[in-house]
Amino acid sequence: MYKSNPLDSGDELKRAKTELAEIKQRFGLDKQEAFLEAHASITLKEFAAMLNGRDCQPNLTPDERLLAEQRGFVVVYGDSDDRVEFDGAITAEGYTNPLTKDRPAGVLVLSEAGKLLDEDSDLYAEYVRENRNVIKVFYCSKDGLNWAFESDIPHETFLTCDGGYNEEYADFDEGFARCIVFEVSALKPEGVKSCR
Repeated sequence: MYKSNPLDSGDELKRAKTELAEIKQRFGLDKQEAFLEAHASITLKEFAAMLNGRDCQPNLTPDERLLAEQRGFVVVYGDSDDRVEFDGAITAEGYTNPLTKDRPAGVLVLSEAGKLLDEDSDLYAEYVRENRNVIKVFYCSKDGLNWAFESDIPHETFLTCDGGYNEEYADFDEGFARCIVFEVSALKPEGVKSCR
């Protein structure tokens, strides 16, 4: 015996569509979809430019975080005096030694899967030796920034400023921190061992 679907009636379908539209509007999903659609082909360089000039920590908006997750972008920035944050396609925290000046305060290493490697692991030592997926962290660097990052991972940089964007700090050589953003797909896999 055939049971009719309540949505078969035109009125029921209209009511369901209206309810869905109201829910999307109530929770801002229509705006999020519009944001994601508008940025569907954003490049890494354009994403870094979007973050340029933020106040200290870039603090991604929920829309930017979702965009970063969908595009495979990872934002790396300093938080407090010894913690490095990874946001976007990778969410993690790394720790450094803030007492080190003008040389790396820490070396953070990521696996191909985007996991932070433990400093005591053999894989960490191998990756550092081969300069693979290494992020060097500088705290109070010689160029006057509180945080700066160097990496063998192909990346783009953006500048954060203490107190927000200021025309004086439009150059990447001034400000609070020179942060990086990279694509997860740029992480190099573990080396293939020789069979000899």
